[in-house]
Amino acid sequence: MFKGSNVALITPFKNNELDIDAYIKLIHFQISNGTNGLVPAGTTGESPTLSHNEHQKVIDLCVKESNGKTIVIAGTGSNSTEEAISLTRMQKKQVLMRHWWSHLITINLRKRDYFNTIKR
Repeated sequence: MFKGSNVALITPFKNNELDIDAYIKLIHFQISNGTNGLVPAGTTGESPTLSHNEHQKVIDLCVKESNGKTIVIAGTGSNSTEEAISLTRMQKKQVLMRHWWSHLITINLRKRDYFNTIKR
């Protein structure tokens, strides 16, 4: 299913708004240079700081602009489980869903391991 290079896209902003022109150029640059997959709103896409509308727009633009030329893996992760579920449900059927685990969960697991080690 996955092969080669799958790029987590940055989400460019200009004047505190999504820079759509720069984002579309970035998508086409990646495709024209042989990227096998695009990950909008992934780990480098500033997803925790995007509104639901911005998050959806970033993914929709990527799907539209890639036009079936490459796989799109929608980043639907969030620091909130409810929000991650909501974002995942918002995605359309043609997008491959992938939930990126929150950094917060990783930190909590590390803390648990830390305290368990001390307890022993």
